Order: sequence, then structure tokens, then C-alpha cells
Amino acid sequence: MDHDDDRPRYEFDDDAKRLASIVRKKHGPNGACRPKRRADGEGTVFPAERKRKNGSVAVYYRAARTVELGDRRKKSTAQARTECEAIQKRDHKILIARVEYGFESLDKIPVDPRIARFTVGNCLIDWLDERKREDLAPNATHIYDAGIRNYLLPDFGDRPVRTLTYAELEKFFHIELPTKGLGGDSTRQVFICLKSALDNYQRDGIDLGHPMVGIKPPPKKKKTKEDTKKIRQASKFLGKYLIPATTAADQEARWFLGMLGMRQGEVLGMTDSSLKKGRPGKGGSSSTS
Repeated sequence: MDHDDDRPRYEFDDDAKRLASIVRKKHGPNGACRPKRRADGEGTVFPAERKRKNGSVAVYYRAARTVELGDRRKKSTAQARTECEAIQKRDHKILIARVEYGFESLDKIPVDPRIARFTVGNCLIDWLDERKREDLAPNATHIYDAGIRNYLLPDFGDRPVRTLTYAELEKFFHIELPTKGLGGDSTRQVFICLKSALDNYQRDGIDLGHPMVGIKPPPKKKKTKEDTKKIRQASKFLGKYLIPATTAADQEARWFLGMLGMRQGEVLGMTDSSLKKGRPGKGGSSSTS
């Protein structure tokens, strides 16, 4: 009989457990020591354990590295199932940070194939759908939808979001739209649509660079004394032309209240006594039909 078979099995098992314990203490996730940072500045990579809900243990890798960003230092970390994936994720975060701080150009970041196919049309539709879910007023929804369909989709609908540039958007809002006869208020509404949609994509990490940073919408035109004078002169003709036309169309009351600046809700809240002489709303209880 071989003497090796007579050796107790537990001695070998104890030695193996003791050796494994030493290894874990030196390099494992629960040990007192972590692997030292490499001399050439590549950072650290070490395994870590995570206990699942069913009691089993999963091993993943965590990569970390501290880089110089101007006058400050920033530590980037990432974790993955394999050592290679953890390093790739960590280096990608470092590259994004260098782009944000202006040390690298945006072209250095590889484009995710899932992100590369997103167009400006997708961006605008996603944004409008999100606003609808947030109970955007129907009138505002109609205004934004009209601006998107009439002005943004024809020019940028099929363009990938990441290819938009500051120069072409500034030209579009300050030169092209006014040339088409679009007023300042309508131009600002179109501006809000595109900027808000791009803000959402940047929030979700789809677009890292915002091409509209620094572009300002057209300023509101201030009403001058001449404008006020023209409005007052035009109001003199209302009695001569507008009132007979509205009376013929049986819309005299509607136009009269509208010219007073009353909102629809205020009109619906009027009572019979509101039409009598005196302060509207006093002493009335029955609503007008």
C-alpha cells in the first residue's frame, strides 16, 4: 500500500486553506493591503468579492487611477467582470474628463454605435414626448410641435446629433430664420425646442458636447412710444369696421370681451350681474350661458 494514501486528508486541506488565507490577506478584497500603484502611472487593478442575495460570491475587478487635470488631481474608478473591461472603462472616464477640461478634443472619444445613429429628429421627438408626459399645456405643445415640424426637421431632422456645430446653429437662428420672415418670438420658441432637447441628450450621456453653448436667442423687441401711438390710432377704426362685422357674425360679445383682455376662464366665471353697471361679480350668483 502506498504510504501517501495513509496520510490524513485533513492536514492537506488545512494547509491549502491556510495558504489561501495568506493569499487573500495580501491581494484579496478583504485584506489589509491593496496592490500598490504601478511605477509608470498605470493605476491599480484588483479583484473584489460581492455577495449575492442567494449567498454565493461573485468576483469582479476594480480599476482606479489618479490623473493630473491642470492644477487639480482627479481619481477615476471603474469596475467590470474582467480586468480588461475594468481598465477600458476607467480609461474611457479619464478621456471624457480630459475632454471636459479642454485637454483633448471631442473627436478623441470613440462614438458608441448605439449613439451614433441618433438624429436631431429623434432628439426633438424624445424631448416633446417627455414634455407631454409632464402635462405640458396643449397650446404650448401645439406651438412647439409646429416649430419643430416647420423649421427644425426640414434643416436638421436627418443630421446626427453629434455632428451639429456652433457656427451653423448661430447662423441658423440669427440669419436664416429672420430671412424666412420668422419673428423674434417665434424664433425664440424654436430656439427653446432645440436647446432643451439637446440638454436632455446631454443629461442622458448621449451627447457629451453641447453645440448651443454661448448662442443667445434673439432679444425681445421693446415697445416704443411710436408703437403705442400706432396701436391707439388703429383702435379708432375698430368701431367702424370690427363691430359691424362681429355683429353680423353673432360674435360681438366674444370680440368685445377679448378686446378687454379677458381670458376664457374669466369669461366663463362671469355672472349675470357682471353685465350690469358697477363692479363685475358683485351680487351675482347665476352664470351666463
